Amino acid sequence: MRRLKSILSIFILMLFLFPFSARAESAPVKPVLNYVALGDSLAAGFLNSGTIGNGYPVFIKQKLEENAGYTVQLINEGVGGYTTTDVLNQLNNEKVKEAIGQAGLITLDIGANDILKKVGTNPDVSDPETVTKVVQTIPEIKANVQQILQQIKTLNPNAPIYLMGYYNALPYIDGQQAIVLMINGLNAALQGAAGTMATFVPIFDLFDGNYETYLPNQNNIHPNEAGYQAIAGRFVETILPSFIKEVEPGSQIEVKANQRIFIKGTKTVLTMPADLPNGTQLYVKKVQTDAVEAEKDLEIAGETWEFSVIYPDGKCPAQSYHLTMGYDKEQFESEQVDIYALDHGQWVKQNGLVNEADGTVTVNASTLTSFAIFAKAPETSDGNGGTNDGGNQNGNGDNGGQNGTADNGSQNGTSDQDGHNQTKPEGQTDTSSEEQGGRLPDTAGTYPFYIAVGGLITASGAVLVLKGRKTHLNQ
Repeated sequence: MRRLKSILSIFILMLFLFPFSARAESAPVKPVLNYVALGDSLAAGFLNSGTIGNGYPVFIKQKLEENAGYTVQLINEGVGGYTTTDVLNQLNNEKVKEAIGQAGLITLDIGANDILKKVGTNPDVSDPETVTKVVQTIPEIKANVQQILQQIKTLNPNAPIYLMGYYNALPYIDGQQAIVLMINGLNAALQGAAGTMATFVPIFDLFDGNYETYLPNQNNIHPNEAGYQAIAGRFVETILPSFIKEVEPGSQIEVKANQRIFIKGTKTVLTMPADLPNGTQLYVKKVQTDAVEAEKDLEIAGETWEFSVIYPDGKCPAQSYHLTMGYDKEQFESEQVDIYALDHGQWVKQNGLVNEADGTVTVNASTLTSFAIFAKAPETSDGNGGTNDGGNQNGNGDNGGQNGTADNGSQNGTSDQDGHNQTKPEGQTDTSSEEQGGRLPDTAGTYPFYIAVGGLITASGAVLVLKGRKTHLNQ
């Protein structure tokens, strides 16, 4: 009896769960940006209050997600007290090397501790020995930072690197003129080390005149969260132009890894792969109308674009493009629309993710070609209680039928309403896989549910029969 109750409990649970899981649709997936932060206590998040909280990398992540539409995966390798030598050693760590190799964005702040460990946080700048130590250390910092950047570029030649300058962390001690000169010297060395390998991000001016706001505790050299947010804001101001670009239809532009390309005046956004070679050219234009209208069972439901790319030295990226396009949500239902890709003269359904609220469809594409949003022609009644969709659905499969083998103009594989081959073309990514999170295919329904329920009922019946037999034998 106890076993029977367990089976019935599972049966009831399945009744509730199966209808939802059979029809569940994933929300549109945003492109992922892997962000690695390297540096000292400022990256690690040491606060002016003496505690540890959110450093500037956390706020960079938040601002990029808000303003650029990414899902940002932050790996923060900042460590309090780190010097340039420490970061050089850190780059030998296999875990860190792997993270950098997969990064689409890298930030770095380093160098201040090289000086502070020699002169302290309350240096006597009137002492010539103190000045000598600083003057000797700055060139060492520059050389080490150059080496750090070179190693990062070896691990990941495509990811942009942003190198932070320093603010005045000692605004309350005597000898401010000398202090400012030393910090300016450090920042000049860092900017020189960046060269063409990294983008220098100055922040000295953000704190100048705002020390009571960002460094209220005079005995601590670290900012409060407001200070970190200001630093992050300066980073994002510098980062966004490299990651977001608007393009006019009919124009050709150079594009970069992880860059998001917005087609002006539309909902279309194309995100470049993380391993896109430097120097790649992108050309965007509208798809020719006659090419779109060639599909008899489909009608245009939204945007149509032809993308062409020119890779330097013919080197193609291994990772996917992330494409979002808009459809007319006033005229078409979300169930009707999808992105189709032109492959060898045929429009192939991509099983994209539909965002009904935004009126968009999103797919991942291994290659760029022509893409269009189509809607299937609605089924109409034939007056005899059946439906008429322009093709034979009685199982014969002729004239573009759907339920059997298509013998008029069909090819091997599953055929669509025009007898077109819908077998995945060679080399094309299956964008309906769970990895992309695509919506359920058109053939998905509640059949698995009924099969499962039938199985459970059969099992329950078998248990009842066996129970009855056992009771009979014991009598």
